Amino acid sequence: MEAFGYASTVFSPTDLRKNRRALDEARKQGASRLRDTDGTSLLIIEERHVQELARAEEINSFVAELFSRLHLLDCHLKAGPLSNSLLGDWRWLSPLDGGDWEDFLDEMWEAGDEARSERSLQPVQDALGAWRETARALGDDERMAALTAPFDAEAFVEIAPDDETANPNSQALAIAE
Repeated sequence: MEAFGYASTVFSPTDLRKNRRALDEARKQGASRLRDTDGTSLLIIEERHVQELARAEEINSFVAELFSRLHLLDCHLKAGPLSNSLLGDWRWLSPLDGGDWEDFLDEMWEAGDEARSERSLQPVQDALGAWRETARALGDDERMAALTAPFDAEAFVEIAPDDETANPNSQALAIAE
């Protein structure tokens, strides 16, 4: 039988005294199996492996919940706008429109897959943080007016860089008041 990708030898309780080195060597290779006198199989592994398994379970559980929530939101979006009660603690997403929702769902599915493969929640946290900023910008009328206004070249003026570290090849522009 294999544990963590390594073959493990089955030892008996007497091997704890007589053959401890072999038991320890097998554990260093990944795992040692000890068959108790009552037939119970005990697995001896390093604690870090148990911690890695617990972390993987935590991530998989979180991502499964995320995917379930994304699926629910996707289904409800097809029926119309999402209510704040359905969004729950994701109410901050309410400024998103149809196209934004599609992008959000796609990115979150991708972040969830990445979290599983990397065994880290960082991709999901990063994606949620970016979308929180996007939703904040979409919910701010002043920002939206500036972001969606037609481009007017006359509204910009060239300004001089104020320090020696500025790139001389770039031109700085400022909005004319």
